[in-house]
Amino acid sequence: MQKTTRRMVRAGLYLALGVTLHIMETALLPLGMVLPFPGARVGLANLVGLVVLAMEGAGLAWWVTLGRIVLGALFSGTFLGLPFWMGLAGGALAMAGMTAARPLVPDRFSWLGLSVMGAFCHNIGQLLVLKTVVPGVGIMAYLPWMALLSVPSGALVGGAASKVIQRLAAVWDDDCQRNLVEEDDGP
Repeated sequence: MQKTTRRMVRAGLYLALGVTLHIMETALLPLGMVLPFPGARVGLANLVGLVVLAMEGAGLAWWVTLGRIVLGALFSGTFLGLPFWMGLAGGALAMAGMTAARPLVPDRFSWLGLSVMGAFCHNIGQLLVLKTVVPGVGIMAYLPWMALLSVPSGALVGGAASKVIQRLAAVWDDDCQRNLVEEDDGP
């Protein structure tokens, strides 16, 4: 019972941190307009999903990621709008890709590499939604540029996540450290 309570508390903290980063980055979106790509963001909130995937397993990572997207959209006023659907598709595709590749860490992927792959999958998900909403405009021509942007943004998020994972692994309990080696899909 005590492990379940600790896991629920951690889940709530992860979700709150993810929503906070999501809202913070949404508020700073005008800074992203400096880039020649409208709406380009680093994706700081994805750091939380990657840390949860590493420390808690895929089940909780999915729960926190989808919860963060829904709550972030509710708080930012974009719920059920185009940005919500783009974020949901991007987040789901990124989490699916990272969950599938998670067993390859650390043998073939680092957390940084997993994050770059997740950022690329996120961009594909967003463009697929945009292509559905605005068909025939050549939206997919944007993909090579989004792929280029996914490298620095994924590297930044993955580098930060690697540091957080190392720190948490040093102080966390055995339940979380076990997930760094073997996957636990339970919520």
